[in-house]
Amino acid sequence: MRYRECGRWMGITILGTALLLSVAGCMDQAFRKDLVHTSSPVAEPAQLQLAGKGGVHKLNVYKDQAGRVWLPLQPTVQAMNMKLHQTGDRYVIGATDPNYTVQMNTPSARTGDQTVELPHAPRLLGDTPHLTVQAMSALLHTPMHWDASRASIVVESQGAGARIHSHSLPGLPYSGADGRMGAMSRGGSNLDTEAEKQELISYGKRFMGTPYEFGAGDYSDKHTFDCSSFVQYVFSHFGVELPRTSISQAGVGRRVQLGELKTGDLLFFYTPGRYDSNNTVGHVGIYAGNNRILQTYGDPGVTVSELDDYWKGRFLFARRVLD
Repeated sequence: MRYRECGRWMGITILGTALLLSVAGCMDQAFRKDLVHTSSPVAEPAQLQLAGKGGVHKLNVYKDQAGRVWLPLQPTVQAMNMKLHQTGDRYVIGATDPNYTVQMNTPSARTGDQTVELPHAPRLLGDTPHLTVQAMSALLHTPMHWDASRASIVVESQGAGARIHSHSLPGLPYSGADGRMGAMSRGGSNLDTEAEKQELISYGKRFMGTPYEFGAGDYSDKHTFDCSSFVQYVFSHFGVELPRTSISQAGVGRRVQLGELKTGDLLFFYTPGRYDSNNTVGHVGIYAGNNRILQTYGDPGVTVSELDDYWKGRFLFARRVLD
């Protein structure tokens, strides 16, 4: 293994194999000492086990002398059916929505629109981003632990039940007795009647076919949306200011049941394949009436879909922001 120490390269051979560890800038002195083992390889095979799921996902982890296990970000999030998008030293994670953001060598991260302080700053190890098991657990608000006897990272189910309560969503405050959460600006919105709410749907349909892009920026720049940026953009046209991400959007308005849906309600869905309980928001759409969803999640971009058995099977809850 070779690494650069403040302007000079140092080499270490472990078990006869030369490994390259490239870290931007000078590696923290204490961290470097923690990372190098004298009796075992720096990188070693392990497996990721999702609670309630058959099979395992193979990956390589780094271990340090402080007992920390460092997970490679890319294969870890892929095993959870999420995507990873890189911009410089920032990495954005999500399914159809950029719900988690980390920056290398910085302990402050983002879950939805909320700041999360990670117990250990993310690091580049072997030229790839890594988080400790504890940091990944804090970021995803999901219990994870290292089982040394099986060389396994175990990702546990969140909560006790198969359905989530809105107050247990990551990064969101506890809801009151009426189910209302968060705050939003209504501005000059006048969307009280069904006809007025249909105006919102009609406006959203103007963007049919607009390409989907994970982590989409300002629509005026690239003319793309991800699921939550589309919802935010449509509602802002009518003076309703929503948070940027689906996790945070799940914290506004009041909760309603599937059988109580009205036009303009926000529909929240989980990401399949993450955990046995599937209780984390990964996608949002707008109820368009007549059992249909106005949304974007991939090809063909913004579209209207049937609220069929597939989407009902992924459904978590709805929230009403227009009363």
